[in-house]
Amino acid sequence: MTIAYDLSNGQDGYLKFGAKARIRDKTNDVRSQTFGAYREQSTLYPSLGAPLNLATIRDDFYEDNLLNKGYELTFIPSAQGLRDFYEFYPQYFIFDRNESRKNSYNADYKFSENIYAAYAMLRHNIGKLMILGGVRFERTDIINNQGFGVIVSGSRFIGIDTIVSARTKDFLLPQVQLRYAINPNLNIRGALTYTYSRPNYEDVIPSREQDREEVSIGNPELEYPSSLNVDFLIERYFKTSLLSGGLFYKRIEDFVFSFKRFGREGDPNSGTPLVEITKPINGNRSFVYGAELQAQFKFDFLSGFFSDFGVFTNYTYTYSEAFINQRFPANYADAVTIDLLNDDLGVFFATDGEEKITLPGQAQHTANVALFYDAKKLFTRLSVNYQDAFLYRLGADADLDEYYDEALRLDLTANYQITPNINIFTDWININNAPLRFYLGEPSRIKQQEFYSWWNRIGVRMKF
Repeated sequence: MTIAYDLSNGQDGYLKFGAKARIRDKTNDVRSQTFGAYREQSTLYPSLGAPLNLATIRDDFYEDNLLNKGYELTFIPSAQGLRDFYEFYPQYFIFDRNESRKNSYNADYKFSENIYAAYAMLRHNIGKLMILGGVRFERTDIINNQGFGVIVSGSRFIGIDTIVSARTKDFLLPQVQLRYAINPNLNIRGALTYTYSRPNYEDVIPSREQDREEVSIGNPELEYPSSLNVDFLIERYFKTSLLSGGLFYKRIEDFVFSFKRFGREGDPNSGTPLVEITKPINGNRSFVYGAELQAQFKFDFLSGFFSDFGVFTNYTYTYSEAFINQRFPANYADAVTIDLLNDDLGVFFATDGEEKITLPGQAQHTANVALFYDAKKLFTRLSVNYQDAFLYRLGADADLDEYYDEALRLDLTANYQITPNINIFTDWININNAPLRFYLGEPSRIKQQEFYSWWNRIGVRMKF
């Protein structure tokens, strides 16, 4: 709901009020069956089951030059073959009740939140200067954040542990923006804003998921990151072109990062093994400085067919520094026993020292260049997108920090307007088959590399 009021008495501007409410409910209910073993012979059945091996369930996949490196790849398990095998010999699979309960309940959750917001905004023009100021109040009321954990002792099932949390977060978000028009085609802009962000659902749900020795858990006590932002921009308009450049600064409190390391779960005297823990937690503070350039030109100085071509490009340089509590060495985990669902992993950090890192998720260099053709009925764009490597997940120490490697991708999009109501479009993504690559500490230590090739979609849009 929004109410606007035009200022009178010769003043150029308006006053605006508004309010908004959002009600959210999310649930996840996993029904899992886990089998711990397969036996070809059962005391309950006189016949023998077929052997469960690659010869039995493999498909016809064969590759003699994988990744153009000459690697030969064959005998790949078939998902459908394994499914058919189970459906034909279900009586020979040994059902694991504890693991089935873990995989079913540990990923279940119920999440309910109400978000209320109200704002007031004033815009006023004084000659060539436009002033836009306002304030927004927002309340996030988490009514129910419920997760479940299976409690076992050795091979004995104890019960289901229900974890429930609720809290209310209030934010007062002032902002002011200025624009000074030197002339109709040249503007100078400045802004001072205060913002915040909500963590992802999967980060705040008190859930626990385990795959062998890897455990991922949520953090219902995760704080909401807040940011003070300062922006300065100069923009120059031409007939069909735009050139702009700006500087920005951010101070971010309670930024969220994903932390991974080893620890023990439960009573250490019971022989509990080390597991690899991944959990989202808050950092202390971070600072981001940067500059951005953007240019868009239409080749209207050319004649005929070529006048509909153009170029769009932007580049952003970002320097970031973030601070977290000093991490203990990697081998410190040998002495640590924790409650994975309730411990904040503070046992892995010192209380009297800080460590400086780059802001997780923030690349230093990003750039895009696109050549486009924009005619009356046809639009097509070929773009090259570059993103520098960035810190993705923190490990026990700097050598075990996980980075998302740099990537260069080539994409193509096009659409043709057959009639005012019918449009044909296509998107061709990752034409150059750029890999998804992660490394530990430095680029030479590759942790994971995946190739997905390109994909394409073609469709028709119709309006009636």
